[in-house]
Amino acid sequence: MKALPFRCLRAGSQLAQIEHAEEIAPLLADGTYLQDGTPSYFAWSVSGDAGTRTGVIAACSIAKLIPMVEVLGEPDDRAKAAIEGEAGRLGTLGCQDAPVAIAVPTDPVRDLIVGAACAATPVYRFTLEDGTHTLWEIKREDAVEALRALLERTEAVSVADPIRAAATVRASRALRDTAKEAGAYTGREPFNWFMAALFAEDDLADGTPQLPSCLILRELL
Repeated sequence: MKALPFRCLRAGSQLAQIEHAEEIAPLLADGTYLQDGTPSYFAWSVSGDAGTRTGVIAACSIAKLIPMVEVLGEPDDRAKAAIEGEAGRLGTLGCQDAPVAIAVPTDPVRDLIVGAACAATPVYRFTLEDGTHTLWEIKREDAVEALRALLERTEAVSVADPIRAAATVRASRALRDTAKEAGAYTGREPFNWFMAALFAEDDLADGTPQLPSCLILRELL
């Protein structure tokens, strides 16, 4: 699958969820959010009752996610309400601010690359109900190119977070339709991509970790 590094818009010294696209410029201006200058991947580790699970956050085409959501079938009423609420929020924001967990096959080479990145100083470390979350930025050129080539040969197994995945697809379609109706659609909009958190499928057997809103996919390069 094509899983690319991206220029991340991310929370600075504290987690702060953005609800509307108009909030982004002021939060960048006062330093609450930062714009990375180099396209990067992120390593995301969660340590808790289920052990330590580490994945890679990358940008993937929404076209890859759509068929994975379609095979999930019709959600129940509770899930529908959650999907509609999250899709509405993402539609107002205009881009994605939390990754969709995707199960991929185990790969020892990927583990080596990510493990080396995790030896550096993390970008974030915080504790939530499901454990301690730690994120590292992977921006060294050789590591980025190695991951890009490796992920190109990796096939997604399944969506591990159906509600967030379905909401992401629904918001993307609505934003695309609005842009097309206005005659402003270019194909380069951020809603054509989504953040994927790629975890080895065995690491998701005991549940899917939830990353709070601290990264925003607004542009690739």
